[in-house]
Amino acid sequence: MIPLPDRFRRAGCNYRLLKREGDVALLEQSKPNWSKPAYEVVIVQKHRAKTWPDGRVIEAREAMPPDEAWGEAGWTYSDLPPAEVKFETLIRSLQDALSAPEHSPKTGSEPTESIPAVVPEPFP
Repeated sequence: MIPLPDRFRRAGCNYRLLKREGDVALLEQSKPNWSKPAYEVVIVQKHRAKTWPDGRVIEAREAMPPDEAWGEAGWTYSDLPPAEVKFETLIRSLQDALSAPEHSPKTGSEPTESIPAVVPEPFP
């Protein structure tokens, strides 16, 4: 499985991984014309390998949540302290859910068939 890169470009923004624990990640989001960065807390998505009808193969990989999952698997903050609080809270809530006897939460770590519309691009 190809891991989510430590640095990448997506939808015109640069991302830098600040922290990660399991499938929970805290990233800095920036653009050259922004006066300060934003911060995103995400549940890293896992995608199975896929073979297209033309024979192209996309390896199994990790990805950012899709836009339609924002608020459920991704959150954006304008300042780092509240993003860090969300990161820690999310880790605790996922750990609690996983330790519950009747556990079956959707954590975003379940492989899916979908292919993200925007694949992260490395940047210097």
